[in-house]
Amino acid sequence: MNLMITTACDGIFLNYTWSLDNLALSALNAGDRIADVYVGIDVFGRNCHGGGGFNTSSALCVVRQHGLSAAVFAPGWVYECHPTDKFHELNTKFWSTLLSNLNMHDTTEFPVQTSFCPGYGLSRFLNGKVVGKDPWHNMSKQELQPFLAALNGLRGMDSSDMFEIFKLGSLNAFGMQTITTDDAYIGGGCLLLQSSQSATFPLFIFNIPLSCDLLITIIFKAYNPGLHLILSVNERNSMNSHTITCPFDSKAVSIEGNDATTSQVSIETISSQDSKNIAMSSEDQEEKWKSSSEWQRR
Repeated sequence: MNLMITTACDGIFLNYTWSLDNLALSALNAGDRIADVYVGIDVFGRNCHGGGGFNTSSALCVVRQHGLSAAVFAPGWVYECHPTDKFHELNTKFWSTLLSNLNMHDTTEFPVQTSFCPGYGLSRFLNGKVVGKDPWHNMSKQELQPFLAALNGLRGMDSSDMFEIFKLGSLNAFGMQTITTDDAYIGGGCLLLQSSQSATFPLFIFNIPLSCDLLITIIFKAYNPGLHLILSVNERNSMNSHTITCPFDSKAVSIEGNDATTSQVSIETISSQDSKNIAMSSEDQEEKWKSSSEWQRR
C-alpha cells in the first residue's frame, strides 16, 4: 500500500511506530526514490524507537543509516515539558544532539541581513529604540540566526562536544553567545556575545561566489572599555584568512532617531569561487573600537 501511495505522489510520511525491520524494507522498496520517504520521529516518544526526548537522535541515526529522509514531529516537547526559563539552553541542547545527522543548508546568495530577532520579544524595537512595550510572538518576523556549525571541523565532533560549544563559554576557545530579549536594534531581541577572555564566536557559513567587492556593516553595543573586535572572513578549504577592522574615531554620521554612529567598511573580492566562513572575535591586534553604551554601526 505504501509503495502505491509513494508512486502516485511526491513523497510519503511514515508513521512513528516503525520497527527496524520495516525500516530496512521501506528503504529497499523505495529504490531510487529513497529520499522521498520521510520516516516519522515523535519527539514525545510515543511508541517511537529510542523513546524521543533528548534521545531522539537515536531514531534519527537509524533513519540516516538506511539513507531515508526524516520528519521530526513535535520538537515543541522542549518547551512544553520543561521550565520555560530553561528553554533556550535546552532547545540548543536538543538540536545539537541531532546536528550530526542533519543536512546543512549554507546561505548561497546576497544580500545577507539580520538583526538576530528570534521572532518574539518582551518589547518591540526600531533603530535601537523601544516602540512597543507589550510582549509579542510572531515567528514570521524571525531573522537569520547564528549558524553555530560554522566552525571548521565541527560536523565531525561528538554531539556532547558540540553542545559544550553551543552552550557557550564551556570551551576555552569559545565565548558565550546567546539571544537576549532585554535589548534589540530591530525586532524583539539581538545577539549577546560575552567572554572574560579572548574568544571566538562562530556566526555563519556561506557558499557564495564573490565576483565584486563586499560591503559589510555591523551594528553593535559595547560595554567593556577594553573591548577589541574584529570580523574574520575565512576561505573554506584554504589557509587564507581576511580581517575587517574599523576604528571608532573614523568619519561617522548619526543614525536618525538614535545616538548610534555609522561608517562603512569594504573589502576587496577574496575569491570568485571559494566558500567563506564568518566569525566574530573578541580580540584585535590592530585597531580598537571605542566602547559605548549606545548602538554603533560599523
